[in-house]
Amino acid sequence: MSPWVSVTPCLHNGDMTEQLALSVPKGSAAPSRHATRRIRIVPPVVDHRLDEHTREVGRQGVAAARAALAAANQRANARVAERQAEREAELTRQASATGRRRHAA
Repeated sequence: MSPWVSVTPCLHNGDMTEQLALSVPKGSAAPSRHATRRIRIVPPVVDHRLDEHTREVGRQGVAAARAALAAANQRANARVAERQAEREAELTRQASATGRRRHAA
């Protein structure tokens, strides 16, 4: 009996195509229906390092996203300041109109 068993994982994989290699302790007999065994999941060996070109493209994307966010924040802050100035101007107009009415009476 081989110490490696291929299994199809549960629904965590969407289309259930990922195969996991599970190690079974050496010398263990075939499991009975009620027996429990500890199974260690062995991750696949994959090189996840990125090449320099991919890193540079990623850096440019992050820089573009940050610039777009900063520009959007500046526009939003300008709109807020403009609305606040309009409110203050309206309150000043209302206060001066109320003051004129009091003096006229």
